[in-house]
Amino acid sequence: AGQHPNRTMSFGPDGRLYISVGSTTNAANEPNKENATMLVADRNGRNRQVFASGLRNTIGFGWHPTTKRFWGWDHGIDTLGDDESKEEINELQFGKRYGWPFVYEDGKTVSH
Repeated sequence: AGQHPNRTMSFGPDGRLYISVGSTTNAANEPNKENATMLVADRNGRNRQVFASGLRNTIGFGWHPTTKRFWGWDHGIDTLGDDESKEEINELQFGKRYGWPFVYEDGKTVSH
């Protein structure tokens, strides 16, 4: 719920279920470790775990048909203006932290 209540889900080439969970805030720490992440679970929804974190709101994602590399389109922080914190495309990798809410757009930082 919160600022990004929608969930995008898709089965990956490995047969597992991938679930995008957006942040509940614009740029603040999340109390729930599953917010602002990409989750992965077995086909039946069991064994859910965080695949990647620090993703404010990955609104679309998919796998390259040949290489199977996993890509996601992530929203930037709203309150920094039209010319800051642009949306970005990330190669999503297991265990990687992508920086939100502290780092955005090519290594720029936000102080909280």
